[in-house]
Order: sequence, then C-alpha cells, then structure tokens
Amino acid sequence: MKKTIFLLIGLILFACKEEQTDSLRNKDLITIDFESSLVDKLKFSQFVDTIEFIPLETTNRNLIGEIQRVIYDDEKYYIRTTHGMQNANLFVFDKKGKFLWGLNKRGNGPGEYNDFEDFLLTKERINVISYFKFISYDKLGQFIKESKIGEFYGKC
Repeated sequence: MKKTIFLLIGLILFACKEEQTDSLRNKDLITIDFESSLVDKLKFSQFVDTIEFIPLETTNRNLIGEIQRVIYDDEKYYIRTTHGMQNANLFVFDKKGKFLWGLNKRGNGPGEYNDFEDFLLTKERINVISYFKFISYDKLGQFIKESKIGEFYGKC
C-alpha cells in the first residue's frame, strides 16, 4: 500500500513537469528605458482638499480592532472592523467621532449572520454580504430583509 502511494505521488510530481524550450532559456532580459521627463510627481493637494484628525469615541460596545473598510456617507462614518480577521462588526460614528450604534447580529436566524464578509450602502439601506446571505438593514441597523446569495447568482 505504501509503495503504491509513493509511486502515485512520484508519477504526479514528474508527469506535470514542463520542459522549457531553448528559445525561452536563452532569451536575454529586455530593458526598457524611460525618459526622466515622462516621470511626474503627483502632489497630495491634487486629490485631497483637507486633512482632519477625528478621534473616535471608544466604549465597551465599540472596541475597534483591525479596520477593514470605511465609508463616509450622510455625515457618518461606517467602519467595518475585525479582530484578527474574525468577528466582523460595523460601527457608525458621526462626523465628530461620536459613537452612534453598532451592528453585531451573529446567529442563524432572520437578519443574523455567521460571517460578515463586507457591506455596501445605498440611499436608504446598509447591505451586508454574509456567507450565502445578502442582508439589508435600514440606516439605523434595523433588519429589513434577507436573500440567499444563490437567488442572485444561480443555484449554489
């Protein structure tokens, strides 16, 4: 049995080896020179109007780990944060950094998720993409509806 396994592994490893042709092996490295006049520096002021430091209020309900995404909309900051790529939360702060509310709806029931992959905002809703679910909440975090991902992309 052991000999058969080693024989199969050996066949797989050596059967997939690609031979290089002489033309690939002997090709010289091509260097492309750019004129220094083509290189231009991009100034920060060309795409940023102001820089502002906004300290975020910290409470026991909104301990921020690793920030994964920030969206500023309607004078609010929506921040998806994780702790070691797990246990994602959505925290909402006003434009001055005051904590307003958080979305943490773990579970298997309606409006709950096991894995919070990402989110997007529309005019009236917060849409959370979860494992095989697309969940909609209003802008205060109240559950509206959910749909199975397969309903959008075919059968899973």
